[in-house]
Parts: sequence; C-alpha cells; structure tokens
Amino acid sequence: MKFVKILFVLVFTTTCLAAQNEKGSFFAETGVKLFGGGDYINFMGKTGISFNKTNSVYYHPNSTSEYKHSTFSWSVAPRVGYQLFESVAVGLDFQAFGYSMKDYSRYRNSSAGIFIRKEFEINRILPFIELSGGLGRANEKTNETAPSGGKYTSTRISDLHYFSGATGISAFIKENFKVSLSAKFQNTIEKDSKKPDSMANDYKFSNIELGPFLSVAYIFKRNKSNK
Repeated sequence: MKFVKILFVLVFTTTCLAAQNEKGSFFAETGVKLFGGGDYINFMGKTGISFNKTNSVYYHPNSTSEYKHSTFSWSVAPRVGYQLFESVAVGLDFQAFGYSMKDYSRYRNSSAGIFIRKEFEINRILPFIELSGGLGRANEKTNETAPSGGKYTSTRISDLHYFSGATGISAFIKENFKVSLSAKFQNTIEKDSKKPDSMANDYKFSNIELGPFLSVAYIFKRNKSNK
C-alpha cells in the first residue's frame, strides 16, 4: 500500500512540473530500497543503516538451546552521472558496505561500476530503463573455535561482480531535484580470490535480489552564457 501511495505522489508531481533533463549537465544520486532482507547482498545504489536482533531456540529430546544474534549493517552508495543527451544518461556507481554480527563475524565490501539510463517523456512523465554492472572486493572475518577448544579468526577474501537492471519513472520535484521510483533487479556473484591470506577452499556465491527502489538526484545545471 505504501508503494502505491509513493507511486501516486511521484506521478502527480511529474505532471505538475515542466522541468526536463539538460544535455551536458552532471548529477549526483543515491537511494534506498523499499524492502528488507538481503543484508549480505551488494545492492548498488543503497545508502543507509540497519539493526537486527535474532533469537533462535532449538528443542532437543532432553534439553533446549537458545542463541541470540545482534547484527548491524551500513551502506554508502554515491552515483555520479552525466546527461549525454536529454533522454540518455551515463555514469559511475560506487558503494562501500559493511555487515557485522556481534562476537562472531564482520563482512566488508567495496565496488564500482558503470550505468546507462534511457528515459521516455510521455506527457511530462519520464518512464525509464537502466542497465549497470561492475566489480568489487569483499573481506569477511569470522571467529571460530578449534576442536581443541582454542579460539582463532578465519579470513575469507572474495572477488565479486554484479549486473543489474531497473525500470520505473522519474519526477522533477524542483528544477535541480529529481526523484525516481523503480523495480530493480541485481545478481551479485562472489568467488574465492585465491589470495595467500584467504581460506584454502574454493567457493562461489550467486545472490539475486528484486524489489522496489527509491532514489534522489541533484542536478548541477550548466552556466548559460548571455546570448
């Protein structure tokens, strides 16, 4: 229901403002995903923080065990774009992401990529499609217990790459501010980096995520010389 309300406001705002993309202008953008989950997934464009507390209970024939986990994740994801034409924009994506589970593990990754967006103006509404992809590096440290009872920390270093697509609509809420609401899909693949300080075993993870996404862009208008 909230998604429908946001969509209605966005469409209404778009039909009320006559602002449009200016060829040759730059913009900075970031956003938030309008759904939960996927703490380990490198969802590009997402900025924010998240707290979570999990309480797990296991019932055995003669006993019960309980585990409590507190997690915290954060993400900073700026995007810099250039309006190549009035309807086509290209640019660079960046993201730094961190996830930690208290007293157990810490995960960090950083990534960068490129994107291209095509918009279609229909009665001041700006539907768009977008494609993006890039590369990154991940590092995870986990506290382990050896069979002898000793404590040690294992390190896993991964190379990652991702590709994503989105479709949605954009609206100018002011001449220099544009809001976009979209359905975004991303597949992130992590593989063993084969570094000397990483774990010896090979692995590959493929994480797919799909959901509604809200982003805000600030447009840097070009200085127009007097004619």
